[in-house]
Amino acid sequence: MINKPNLTLSKIFDTSYVVKFLLRLLAFYLFFRLMNWLVIGLIVPGGYYSPFVEHYLNYVSWLKMSILQTASFIAQLFGVKSHFFDNSTLQIATGGKLFMAWACVGLELMSFWAAFAFADTTPWRKKIYWCLGGLFCIWFINCLRVALLLVAIKNKWPNFSTLSHHDTFNIAAYGLILLMMFVYYSRNKKDLGQKATS
Repeated sequence: MINKPNLTLSKIFDTSYVVKFLLRLLAFYLFFRLMNWLVIGLIVPGGYYSPFVEHYLNYVSWLKMSILQTASFIAQLFGVKSHFFDNSTLQIATGGKLFMAWACVGLELMSFWAAFAFADTTPWRKKIYWCLGGLFCIWFINCLRVALLLVAIKNKWPNFSTLSHHDTFNIAAYGLILLMMFVYYSRNKKDLGQKATS
């Protein structure tokens, strides 16, 4: 019984495992981040615009629209009606507007979580399960944030306009990611440092 925790601790503090994990984490993060930048660069008119990428590979706009639609639905549960003014803006029935830029979608956070999930040595099924679950959680708290902003705009909350909701969301999202990392490692201790399998 005493050997099991020692074995897990030795894997965590194993320099070769930690270095390999950090290199994989960095490589996956840079890959996902560059893919996001590439897609955004190809879907924005002007420059290197690609109609093919915009029509068939545009997951970024789909993600943004899904956040806005879900947030609008959640806000409607609290009596705030809104509709799309354009692809990036929700207009509240009372006249206020909420614009969502690319930076507000949460791609950096999602890239980090996906990189973390794929960098570890757990089996691929677990990686995919944890990756998708974490991405959903990040997406959902972003929907809640946008819904809260809609409620704040409609009710003209005085201190809400001075609050940096982007920074607040990042803090909440990274807190969620740290919690998910803790749960991930507590459930996958036996697979640490082993070769990934299906």
